[in-house]
Order: sequence, then structure tokens, then C-alpha cells
Amino acid sequence: MLIFAGITIFGFTKNNQPRFQNVIVISIDALRPEALSENNTPNISAVMKKGNFTLRGKSISPPLTLHNHAAMFTGMHPREFGMNEDDWRDGDKKVSVPTIFTSAKAAGYETAYYYSKPKLGYLLTSDVNTYKGAAAKSPESASGANSNKLTGVKTPESAFEFYKKQERPAFVFLHVSGCEWIGPEKGWMSPEYLKTLSDIDERLKPVIELIEKKGNFIIIITSDHGGHDKLHGTDHPDDFKLPFVFYSDMVKKPDVQNMEYTTTMLKGILDRLI
Repeated sequence: MLIFAGITIFGFTKNNQPRFQNVIVISIDALRPEALSENNTPNISAVMKKGNFTLRGKSISPPLTLHNHAAMFTGMHPREFGMNEDDWRDGDKKVSVPTIFTSAKAAGYETAYYYSKPKLGYLLTSDVNTYKGAAAKSPESASGANSNKLTGVKTPESAFEFYKKQERPAFVFLHVSGCEWIGPEKGWMSPEYLKTLSDIDERLKPVIELIEKKGNFIIIITSDHGGHDKLHGTDHPDDFKLPFVFYSDMVKKPDVQNMEYTTTMLKGILDRLI
């Protein structure tokens, strides 16, 4: 965390306005860092080259989706605020402690949240101005023509449309599904898994390019957990693996390669920056 404590930010705030015009956190569900490469994920790899990154990030335990997104949002282990199950349904109790959106809204940002798993609705609060929660669907067949398409999951496209129209400073959290469906069916790091990630990388290209064009931005790309063989959520070391990528045209490159990043650190990093 000390890596971000004395960070240099280029430019100045005016009239108590937000420091940045465009801040986005992209969480690619179940992304093993070893799957990132210039050939398979050229757009994410370009962000890594322009910014800085570590491929040694880790989930909290258990390495599951809702637990680690709750950790990212709150900076706390979910058990600290009474969340014990990795599931949530509409009508259930929502997160009761401040989140990254609480900080962003207080700093003057327009906030947006796009998520492709219904249980991530647990993290949707009144601090979010715009949101879209799509129901994630697994592929009908991992070997068929639609093996790497997730029907109805349009979160990258929704974020792109939001940024196209947005003129105020904006803070967006974008959750992207795909890898967590193909991993249990065909295996983490399988050809099918890598193809799914490649498709996600291509879908992220328009929103990344638009934010770069707009300027005055922070782009963070990370994940909630990894997986091994056809399993995840276990004590296997590969289940805890995740990347952390940081890129900004307004912030001097932090030395995140030497940072022991865990999902509970995201909120503190953002609080120091935005």
C-alpha cells in the first residue's frame, strides 16, 4: 500500500472537482494471470506495457467471486461485516459498510456499476448512479459454434455506451464474465479457456480506446480469483492467483511489480488516488 502513499499525480484539482475525468476498474472473473499474453490478449497486454502490473496478486480465502468482489469494494474481509455465503438473491440484505462507490460519489464522480452475475447485486447501493446487472449464462456447448459467447452479457458494451455519453467525471466498476464458465467445463488454461479470454480482450478494446482518447484517466484491470484443472474455490495455490494492472496518463507509474497485492487493497488504493 505504501507504493501508492506518496504517488505523483500530474495536474491539479480545480474548485474541489475530482482529480480524474475517467476512472474504471475492470474485473475479469476467474482470470489466471498466466493466460495474459501479447498474442492472446493484445489489448490488455498493451495496457500492461503502458502502465505497470503484477502477476502475483492473490485472492482472499475463500477464492470465490462474491467474497473477493466484496473485499475489493470494502477493503475488508467479508466476515468482518457479516457476509459468510458466496451467494445473494434479490431481496436479500445488501452490503452495509462503505464501498469504493461511497468514496467515489463523495469525491464528486458520476458512478456506474456493470456486473454480469446476479449475486454481485449484493454490492449495489444508493451510491451508484447508473447500473446494469445482467444474468450470466454458461455456453450451451464448449465445443459448439457458440462455445465462447455469453448470450446477454453485455457489460463491456454497456460501459462503452456510458462513457460515450458521459461528460462529467466518472467512476465505473466493470465486471466481465466468461472464464469462470469455461474453466469448470474445459479447464483453466485450456485452449477453450484461452479463446474465451481472447474474446473478452477484444470486447474490452473499444472502452479502453475511448477512455484513452478522452484522457485524464485511471484504468485498473484485475480479477477475483483463478482456478486449476476444472476446479476453483479450493485451497490450491492456482485458485488464488490474479493480476493487478494499473495504467494512467496522470499518475507516475507505481512500482506495483513488487507489491504483494490482495483484493482487500483495492479500496485503499482508490481512496488515495481519487
